[in-house]
Amino acid sequence: MNKFLIILSLVVLALPLLSESTESQTTYDILQDQFARDRAENEGLAEKLSEVETFSIEHSPARDRYVLNQTFKDSRPAVDQVVKVYSGDTMITQRTGKIVDCIVPNTTWEKIYSGATFSIRGDRPICLTPGVGYIGDYPHYSHSSDSWTATVDVSEKKGKFKFVVLRRTLKKNAIEGVDFKRTVAFKSIPDSLQRNIEYSGRSGTVLNFIYSEFTNGLARDAFTREFSMDLSEGNLGGYKGVMFEVIEANNFEITYKIKRHFK
Repeated sequence: MNKFLIILSLVVLALPLLSESTESQTTYDILQDQFARDRAENEGLAEKLSEVETFSIEHSPARDRYVLNQTFKDSRPAVDQVVKVYSGDTMITQRTGKIVDCIVPNTTWEKIYSGATFSIRGDRPICLTPGVGYIGDYPHYSHSSDSWTATVDVSEKKGKFKFVVLRRTLKKNAIEGVDFKRTVAFKSIPDSLQRNIEYSGRSGTVLNFIYSEFTNGLARDAFTREFSMDLSEGNLGGYKGVMFEVIEANNFEITYKIKRHFK
């Protein structure tokens, strides 16, 4: 039964292409070709997305001043914001990326074709990922035997929007402010540098920290360093251009605020 549903799902996916086939091609050939193309696109897309991180800009210094799709360095927390973290947590981070447009449907838009579900979920953003397109953080195509990452094709005509997943129209004549709202998010850029400072505890009057550099979520061993500050000499610490003021600290947690970010 599952095999029948999978084949039927493939037929649904390929219907828009059947009219473009040549007489020498069989329906089976077309289905196999389309399945192979969709699978290859999905694998490439999944690999690309694994290198991209998405973050809310709610606590970003850029939340009140940004330009869409412009590359910049997102440094957190904001200067002079009082923050508390625990030993092993990241105190300070800087990423390179872009503020991108996101669309949040008010309700779920979903269609089921022969056991396969095509969906755009309500109250979950689909964001414009550079070099990819609009996409959510969940599969837009799913079946009992498989689920795929897929882009959402968004088009607009006279103020009305259409949303398509894998050639299936899930919503048409959608109106901004009625059927969906817009927001923004920060998308990291693959291969870009991310820098962190982590708190690693207190010994007497000495506070210990770890500085790390990452690309694609992987630490660069040659660029991971430990450093420390002695509270008996003052409550200002820093490394690699960062300056922070320690308000309170013990071996398990630290309360601080940033005075200057990475350069």
